[in-house]
Amino acid sequence: MGFCLFPWKFTKMMKFKFLSLFFSLFCLLPIALQGQQESIDSLRLLIPGAADTARVTLYFQLSMKYQNNLTDSALYFANAAINESRDLGYVKGEADGLISLGRIERDQGKLAEGLKHLSESLDLYRKINDLVQMGNAYNDISIVYAMSDDYEKSLEFFKKALGVFRKADDSQGISYALNNIGIVYEELGQDSLARAYYIESLNIKEQNSDTYGIGQAYVNLANIMQNYELYDESITYYFKADSAFSIINDQHASIRNYVLLADAFLQMLEYNEAWKYAYKAYNLANEYKFDLFKQDALQAMVEIKEATSDYKAAFEYQKEYQLLSESLANSQKLAAVEELKAKFDVEEKDREIQLLRSQKLLDQAQNDRQQLANYLLVVSVIFMVIVAVLLGWGYLHNQKKNKILIELNREKDQFISILSHDVKGPLNTLKGFSSLIAQGSSQISKEELAYFGDKINHSIDHLLKLVNGILEWFFSKRSTGALNPQELEVAVLIDDVVKLYELTADQKNVKVTNNADPKATCLADKDALLAVLRNLLSNAIKFSKKGDSIKFTTIQSTVKHLKILITDSGVGISKADLPHVFEYSKKKVRMGTDSETGSGLGLALSKELIETSGGELNVESEEGVGSQFSITLPA
Repeated sequence: MGFCLFPWKFTKMMKFKFLSLFFSLFCLLPIALQGQQESIDSLRLLIPGAADTARVTLYFQLSMKYQNNLTDSALYFANAAINESRDLGYVKGEADGLISLGRIERDQGKLAEGLKHLSESLDLYRKINDLVQMGNAYNDISIVYAMSDDYEKSLEFFKKALGVFRKADDSQGISYALNNIGIVYEELGQDSLARAYYIESLNIKEQNSDTYGIGQAYVNLANIMQNYELYDESITYYFKADSAFSIINDQHASIRNYVLLADAFLQMLEYNEAWKYAYKAYNLANEYKFDLFKQDALQAMVEIKEATSDYKAAFEYQKEYQLLSESLANSQKLAAVEELKAKFDVEEKDREIQLLRSQKLLDQAQNDRQQLANYLLVVSVIFMVIVAVLLGWGYLHNQKKNKILIELNREKDQFISILSHDVKGPLNTLKGFSSLIAQGSSQISKEELAYFGDKINHSIDHLLKLVNGILEWFFSKRSTGALNPQELEVAVLIDDVVKLYELTADQKNVKVTNNADPKATCLADKDALLAVLRNLLSNAIKFSKKGDSIKFTTIQSTVKHLKILITDSGVGISKADLPHVFEYSKKKVRMGTDSETGSGLGLALSKELIETSGGELNVESEEGVGSQFSITLPA
């Protein structure tokens, strides 16, 4: 299907790698489940005879100990700590209860509620100047931003957490903040920087004998190895992480690690091992009611069954996955998250302004004292920079050219590999499902079965021809490095593309219309233009809601140029994302209106193909209104 189908990569799992640094007094988990139960029983026996604030502390301790195993009990004791602290006017107890409650809600996927309670806890910790817990609150708030894909804001708050932990000289807090900053850099595609933060974090955790933190560091290093397809090294790190999580009986971390293990074995084509860990994650997530991890396990199970051609089982697991996804996808909840984020950002800015005003005179005095020293320092630095630039310019110039050539060649080979896997895989899946439908179903009539079977098989024939054509074209282009421009009838090409996506559009109730001038022609490589049109139509359908429309039109912009317009009434593109729409980033990919996935490669390649053909590819969009892509080519 052109450029838009790419493999599932556990993107959701990345959102849950972040570590919640528990209050240092309570973060040491017991070595075994029996030990944990004895600890919990001992704490509960202390409650009846405890004084007011001591009882609140016991509630908080119990909430923390239950958090990764018995969520309902964790919520009960967190609320008990909050309510009793408010009655007593005990600020620290209320803040501790709120941070525990916010973590639980966040891990349940209730991001709006979690952000609200975490921000309230931060305000209370500020009042009593509890630096360690301020750092913890910053850390947990950062995780909420990361889980809602706002990585820049997440990085900002993780760095605030790191600064507070360093001010408090809290080595454990420093190690966890370093880890989380590394995760954000990995999400942003800066793997070398991420690895440096991971290793620095791991060194501190080993000094502190932090078993959970060491396990998480192994998981993160495994992800880096997997990114570079070093699967044996990746598996070794995952197994080390599993050993660490087993020692402390952390089911939450173990489930996440099993899903990542399943993904690694799946990419190694070791399907039995992949299924073993995916199914293990599914059962544990079901037992402990971790629905977000259950969703990831189900998605892995679907992928494995598809890879082993067990389409009937894949279909059943896909239905279960879809039902779970619909229950988790609450648009009101997401809107509430954005509202709370905006409110919290404003409050943060107000506090920062007040701090700046109060320190203005002090800052001015410090600036005056250092002004002379700065002038001398600047002169010295300029001299050293000039020398360094002169020495390194020739070397860097050659290195930069070589690096660009290597990167371009790597991305080209990567695209051919991805395209070969991701188009053929879904084709086989679609063929498998069509066979199941053709065999009969109790839910639809025979006439409907025959109709849908015919439609699906017709689409498959078109798609198989498409795959062979695209691969032949790209391999030919790889060897020759040239396109084959010719005069093309644009309306005919658009008709072919519309027919190809007819079934996909019908499933979303999206109307696609070809209003191109039948006489319009352009000069371009036929396969290249078809590839771009397929990608743009696929994206338009992907980001359209039910009942939306898409239309193709043509404009003779000049005597020598033709403009092809693809206009949709879908969700549109935000102002922040619009300047980067043609940039390739595997780390930040938008989901479609029906949770369709992609890799972020299609539009970047489309722009390259059009520009290579002597044309232009541009976009205009307004969020909530729709988008219009325009292709300008020689006529």
